Amino acid sequence: MVPLLRSGRVKAKHLLQIPPAERILDVVRPGATLTLRKILENISFTLSTATAARLGAEALASMEVGRQYWIMSGVLWWPLSIAALSLCSKAFAMGDNVTLTEITDRILRLGGVFGVLAGLFAALTCRTTPRLFSQDATVLRLSSTILPIAGAIMPLAAMVDVLENTLIAVQEYMHMTVTSAIGVACVFIALQIFVGIWGFGVAGVWLSFACFMGVRFLGALWKFKSIKKTVTRVAPA
Repeated sequence: MVPLLRSGRVKAKHLLQIPPAERILDVVRPGATLTLRKILENISFTLSTATAARLGAEALASMEVGRQYWIMSGVLWWPLSIAALSLCSKAFAMGDNVTLTEITDRILRLGGVFGVLAGLFAALTCRTTPRLFSQDATVLRLSSTILPIAGAIMPLAAMVDVLENTLIAVQEYMHMTVTSAIGVACVFIALQIFVGIWGFGVAGVWLSFACFMGVRFLGALWKFKSIKKTVTRVAPA
Protein backbone atom coordinates (compact mmCIF):
# COMPACT_ATOMS: atom_id res chain seq x y z
CA MET A 1 0.00 0.00 0.00
CA VAL A 2 2.82 2.45 0.85
CA PRO A 3 4.50 2.13 -2.60
CA LEU A 4 1.14 2.76 -4.27
CA LEU A 5 0.62 5.91 -2.20
CA ARG A 6 4.13 7.15 -2.95
CA SER A 7 3.73 6.55 -6.68
CA GLY A 8 0.44 8.43 -6.73
CA ARG A 9 -1.55 5.49 -8.07
CA VAL A 10 -3.58 5.46 -4.87
CA LYS A 11 -4.43 8.67 -3.04
CA ALA A 12 -5.66 9.16 0.50
CA LYS A 13 -9.04 10.35 -0.73
CA HIS A 14 -9.50 7.04 -2.54
CA LEU A 15 -9.23 5.20 0.77
CA LEU A 16 -11.91 7.41 2.33
CA GLN A 17 -14.42 6.98 -0.48
CA ILE A 18 -17.46 4.83 0.36
CA PRO A 19 -18.36 2.47 -2.50
CA PRO A 20 -21.92 2.51 -3.86
CA ALA A 21 -24.39 0.36 -1.93
CA GLU A 22 -24.85 -2.00 -4.88
CA ARG A 23 -21.14 -2.79 -4.99
CA ILE A 24 -21.07 -3.41 -1.26
CA LEU A 25 -24.02 -5.78 -1.57
CA ASP A 26 -22.32 -7.62 -4.44
CA VAL A 27 -19.47 -8.43 -2.05
CA VAL A 28 -21.56 -9.09 1.07
CA ARG A 29 -24.36 -11.23 -0.40
CA PRO A 30 -22.36 -14.38 -1.23
CA GLY A 31 -20.58 -14.44 2.13
CA ALA A 32 -23.74 -13.60 4.04
CA THR A 33 -25.62 -16.39 2.25
CA LEU A 34 -22.92 -18.96 3.08
CA THR A 35 -22.86 -17.78 6.69
CA LEU A 36 -26.63 -17.89 7.02
CA ARG A 37 -26.71 -21.36 5.48
CA LYS A 38 -24.22 -22.58 8.08
CA ILE A 39 -26.19 -20.90 10.88
CA LEU A 40 -29.42 -22.61 9.77
CA GLU A 41 -27.62 -25.95 9.53
CA ASN A 42 -26.22 -25.48 13.03
CA ILE A 43 -29.71 -24.60 14.29
CA SER A 44 -31.03 -27.89 12.91
CA PHE A 45 -28.17 -29.76 14.58
CA THR A 46 -28.83 -27.90 17.84
CA LEU A 47 -32.52 -28.83 17.75
CA SER A 48 -31.56 -32.44 17.07
CA THR A 49 -28.92 -32.52 19.82
CA ALA A 50 -31.28 -30.94 22.34
CA THR A 51 -33.90 -33.57 21.56
CA ALA A 52 -31.32 -36.35 21.92
CA ALA A 53 -30.24 -34.90 25.28
CA ARG A 54 -33.80 -35.23 26.56
CA LEU A 55 -33.68 -38.93 25.65
CA GLY A 56 -30.78 -39.56 28.02
CA ALA A 57 -26.99 -39.48 28.24
CA GLU A 58 -26.56 -42.58 26.08
CA ALA A 59 -28.70 -41.13 23.29
CA LEU A 60 -26.76 -37.88 23.43
CA ALA A 61 -23.45 -39.75 23.28
CA SER A 62 -24.57 -41.75 20.24
CA MET A 63 -25.72 -38.52 18.62
CA GLU A 64 -22.21 -37.12 19.01
CA VAL A 65 -20.73 -40.27 17.49
CA GLY A 66 -22.93 -39.77 14.45
CA ARG A 67 -22.02 -36.11 14.26
CA GLN A 68 -18.30 -36.90 14.27
CA TYR A 69 -18.86 -39.29 11.38
CA TRP A 70 -20.74 -36.52 9.61
CA ILE A 71 -17.98 -33.96 10.09
CA MET A 72 -15.23 -36.32 8.96
CA SER A 73 -17.17 -37.49 5.91
CA GLY A 74 -17.91 -33.94 4.79
CA VAL A 75 -14.24 -33.50 3.93
CA LEU A 76 -14.84 -35.74 0.90
CA TRP A 77 -17.30 -33.43 -0.86
CA TRP A 78 -16.56 -29.96 0.52
CA PRO A 79 -13.75 -29.40 -2.03
CA LEU A 80 -16.20 -30.33 -4.78
CA SER A 81 -18.72 -27.73 -3.62
CA ILE A 82 -15.98 -25.08 -3.59
CA ALA A 83 -14.95 -26.13 -7.10
CA ALA A 84 -18.59 -25.82 -8.23
CA LEU A 85 -18.80 -22.32 -6.75
CA SER A 86 -15.56 -21.17 -8.38
CA LEU A 87 -16.07 -22.69 -11.85
CA CYS A 88 -19.77 -21.86 -12.09
CA SER A 89 -19.14 -18.26 -11.00
CA LYS A 90 -16.70 -17.87 -13.88
CA ALA A 91 -19.12 -19.42 -16.38
CA PHE A 92 -21.98 -17.25 -15.10
CA ALA A 93 -19.87 -14.10 -15.39
CA MET A 94 -19.12 -15.01 -19.00
CA GLY A 95 -22.80 -15.70 -19.70
CA ASP A 96 -22.01 -19.30 -20.62
CA ASN A 97 -24.94 -21.19 -19.11
CA VAL A 98 -24.21 -24.28 -21.18
CA THR A 99 -20.81 -24.72 -19.55
CA LEU A 100 -22.31 -23.84 -16.17
CA THR A 101 -24.86 -26.64 -16.30
CA GLU A 102 -22.33 -29.14 -17.67
CA ILE A 103 -19.90 -28.35 -14.85
CA THR A 104 -22.63 -28.72 -12.26
CA ASP A 105 -23.83 -32.03 -13.70
CA ARG A 106 -20.33 -33.51 -13.62
CA ILE A 107 -19.47 -32.30 -10.13
CA LEU A 108 -22.92 -33.34 -8.90
CA ARG A 109 -22.37 -36.91 -10.09
CA LEU A 110 -18.93 -36.98 -8.51
CA GLY A 111 -20.32 -35.61 -5.25
CA GLY A 112 -23.02 -38.28 -5.27
CA VAL A 113 -20.38 -41.00 -5.70
CA PHE A 114 -18.31 -39.63 -2.79
CA GLY A 115 -21.45 -39.38 -0.67
CA VAL A 116 -22.33 -43.00 -1.41
CA LEU A 117 -18.81 -44.12 -0.49
CA ALA A 118 -18.98 -42.20 2.80
CA GLY A 119 -22.42 -43.63 3.50
CA LEU A 120 -21.27 -47.18 2.82
CA PHE A 121 -18.32 -46.70 5.15
CA ALA A 122 -20.64 -45.47 7.91
CA ALA A 123 -23.01 -48.39 7.41
CA LEU A 124 -20.32 -51.07 7.20
CA THR A 125 -18.39 -49.85 10.23
CA CYS A 126 -21.42 -48.99 12.40
CA ARG A 127 -20.57 -51.79 14.86
CA THR A 128 -16.81 -51.31 15.07
CA THR A 129 -15.73 -47.66 14.75
CA PRO A 130 -18.04 -46.37 17.54
CA ARG A 131 -15.84 -48.32 19.96
CA LEU A 132 -13.24 -45.61 19.44
CA PHE A 133 -15.62 -43.20 21.18
CA SER A 134 -17.24 -45.34 23.87
CA GLN A 135 -17.33 -48.83 25.36
CA ASP A 136 -20.82 -48.42 26.82
CA ALA A 137 -23.12 -51.15 25.49
CA THR A 138 -26.13 -48.85 25.13
CA VAL A 139 -24.15 -46.19 23.30
CA LEU A 140 -22.73 -48.81 20.93
CA ARG A 141 -26.19 -50.23 20.26
CA LEU A 142 -27.69 -46.81 19.53
CA SER A 143 -24.71 -45.82 17.38
CA SER A 144 -25.08 -48.97 15.28
CA THR A 145 -28.71 -47.95 14.71
CA ILE A 146 -28.19 -44.33 13.70
CA LEU A 147 -25.00 -44.62 11.61
CA PRO A 148 -26.72 -46.41 8.71
CA ILE A 149 -29.35 -43.64 8.75
CA ALA A 150 -26.63 -40.98 8.74
CA GLY A 151 -24.89 -42.88 5.95
CA ALA A 152 -28.07 -42.87 3.87
CA ILE A 153 -28.25 -39.06 4.20
CA MET A 154 -24.64 -38.46 3.13
CA PRO A 155 -25.17 -38.75 -0.67
CA LEU A 156 -28.00 -36.26 -0.29
CA ALA A 157 -25.80 -33.90 1.71
CA ALA A 158 -23.01 -34.08 -0.88
CA MET A 159 -25.35 -33.18 -3.73
CA VAL A 160 -26.98 -30.43 -1.65
CA ASP A 161 -23.61 -28.75 -1.10
CA VAL A 162 -22.80 -28.84 -4.82
CA LEU A 163 -26.22 -27.60 -5.93
CA GLU A 164 -26.41 -24.81 -3.36
CA ASN A 165 -22.94 -23.53 -4.23
CA THR A 166 -24.02 -23.50 -7.86
CA LEU A 167 -27.04 -21.39 -6.88
CA ILE A 168 -24.73 -18.99 -5.04
CA ALA A 169 -22.63 -18.76 -8.21
CA VAL A 170 -25.70 -17.70 -10.22
CA GLN A 171 -26.76 -15.29 -7.44
CA GLU A 172 -29.90 -17.15 -6.33
CA TYR A 173 -29.32 -16.04 -2.75
CA MET A 174 -32.89 -15.58 -1.60
CA HIS A 175 -34.10 -18.92 -2.94
CA MET A 176 -31.38 -20.83 -1.11
CA THR A 177 -31.92 -18.99 2.16
CA VAL A 178 -35.68 -19.49 2.10
CA THR A 179 -35.28 -23.20 1.31
CA SER A 180 -32.89 -23.68 4.24
CA ALA A 181 -35.25 -21.82 6.58
CA ILE A 182 -38.13 -24.07 5.48
CA GLY A 183 -35.86 -27.04 6.13
CA VAL A 184 -35.26 -25.93 9.72
CA ALA A 185 -39.03 -25.63 10.25
CA CYS A 186 -39.44 -29.15 8.86
CA VAL A 187 -36.81 -30.44 11.32
CA PHE A 188 -38.78 -28.97 14.23
CA ILE A 189 -42.03 -30.54 13.03
CA ALA A 190 -40.39 -33.88 12.24
CA LEU A 191 -38.84 -34.06 15.72
CA GLN A 192 -42.26 -33.65 17.26
CA ILE A 193 -43.62 -36.47 15.10
CA PHE A 194 -40.76 -38.99 14.93
CA VAL A 195 -39.58 -38.58 18.52
CA GLY A 196 -42.48 -37.05 20.41
CA ILE A 197 -45.42 -38.95 18.89
CA TRP A 198 -44.03 -42.09 17.29
CA GLY A 199 -41.24 -42.62 19.84
CA PHE A 200 -38.45 -43.49 17.39
CA GLY A 201 -35.85 -42.23 19.85
CA VAL A 202 -32.46 -41.13 18.59
CA ALA A 203 -33.17 -42.76 15.22
CA GLY A 204 -36.06 -40.32 14.88
CA VAL A 205 -33.64 -37.47 15.50
CA TRP A 206 -31.58 -38.46 12.46
CA LEU A 207 -34.69 -39.06 10.39
CA SER A 208 -35.71 -35.50 11.23
CA PHE A 209 -32.32 -34.23 10.07
CA ALA A 210 -32.87 -36.20 6.86
CA CYS A 211 -36.00 -34.07 6.33
CA PHE A 212 -33.82 -30.94 6.54
CA MET A 213 -31.48 -32.27 3.87
CA GLY A 214 -34.37 -33.51 1.76
CA VAL A 215 -36.06 -30.11 1.68
CA ARG A 216 -32.80 -28.38 0.76
CA PHE A 217 -32.08 -30.94 -1.97
CA LEU A 218 -35.52 -30.70 -3.56
CA GLY A 219 -35.45 -26.90 -3.44
CA ALA A 220 -31.97 -26.64 -4.95
CA LEU A 221 -32.65 -29.32 -7.58
CA TRP A 222 -35.89 -27.64 -8.66
CA LYS A 223 -34.13 -24.30 -9.10
CA PHE A 224 -31.22 -25.88 -10.97
CA LYS A 225 -33.63 -27.71 -13.29
CA SER A 226 -35.38 -24.43 -14.03
CA ILE A 227 -32.01 -22.92 -14.94
CA LYS A 228 -31.22 -25.85 -17.26
CA LYS A 229 -34.52 -25.36 -19.10
CA THR A 230 -33.40 -21.87 -20.13
CA VAL A 231 -30.21 -23.20 -21.72
CA THR A 232 -30.17 -23.44 -25.49
CA ARG A 233 -27.69 -25.95 -26.80
CA VAL A 234 -26.21 -25.52 -30.26
CA ALA A 235 -26.15 -28.70 -32.29
CA PRO A 236 -22.67 -29.61 -33.63
CA ALA A 237 -22.12 -28.84 -37.30
